[in-house]
Amino acid sequence: MLTRVGRVEILKLTAVPLPEAATDATEFDLLQEWLKSYKPEELFHPDAEVLIDEKVTRIVPKNPNSRLGQVKATYAGYTQLSSPDWKPFAHEKGTVISNMKA
Repeated sequence: MLTRVGRVEILKLTAVPLPEAATDATEFDLLQEWLKSYKPEELFHPDAEVLIDEKVTRIVPKNPNSRLGQVKATYAGYTQLSSPDWKPFAHEKGTVISNMKA
């Protein structure tokens, strides 16, 4: 989904579409404008007793053991992937080689 922010149309993604924002003042201003479009002042209240608005916290389960990262079933079955050594299949960069060879 494209969104117009100031003079630029950007994709609404979790990744920052302005990679030079840390060093480029124009990109920084566009990034700041984009982030403000999410209206954080409606969700976060730094001067209030409760920092995060109820609109955000109401979807978080009250019981900590019910939260996704705390439910053992979400990570209990994890086993490290056992992968074979790939180095015998490598070849020099620029070498022409068939992927049909075993």
